[in-house]
Amino acid sequence: MRTEFNALIHEYREINKLASQGETVFMGGTFLHDFPFAELCKKLCVDEKIYNRSICGLSASDAIEVYSQAVSPLKPKNLFIGLGENENGAEFIDNYRKLIDFIKADSLETTIMLVSVFSDDVSKCRFNDDIRKLAQETGVVYIDAMEKIIGADGRIMEHFLSEGGKLSLSAYVTYWRRAYHYMRKSCLSYCDAMSLSDAAMMG
Repeated sequence: MRTEFNALIHEYREINKLASQGETVFMGGTFLHDFPFAELCKKLCVDEKIYNRSICGLSASDAIEVYSQAVSPLKPKNLFIGLGENENGAEFIDNYRKLIDFIKADSLETTIMLVSVFSDDVSKCRFNDDIRKLAQETGVVYIDAMEKIIGADGRIMEHFLSEGGKLSLSAYVTYWRRAYHYMRKSCLSYCDAMSLSDAAMMG
């Protein structure tokens, strides 16, 4: 596991040589690592440069290393962080707070956004209230990505799940819309809105 971790860090450092500074970066665990950024950006007419520096199974305790080596060199304008899906211990929030403090000390220009845990397993979202409180206490943005897909019974609504019980394309589009809202100063363009509607119908 550590060998794979180090190999991916090295890969990110290499591809950073081809990337631009001052853009948008996503950093998180398995969900964000597997997120179809390229496909959605193309479908939704997204012109902004977006870099994904996530690692499967990433914990808050290892996130500072990922940030310092793979994210900090990009000097991101917007940094979306999605952690918590693989956490079990009470030290998670303490480690998350250390990460935020580290980023703030490293870059005053970066807008930090903590995204709620997003999963087809609602039990994995148990840290979301704590993440929300942490964002308030540290003065960063909190994005509740689960809000639009959870029904009154606390379960994920059926049309956001595929036949196998996994998150559908509509769920991914919903997540993207929540994040993308914070990426742009103006409202979604007509092209974006129409593409989002088409993509949701495909889910």
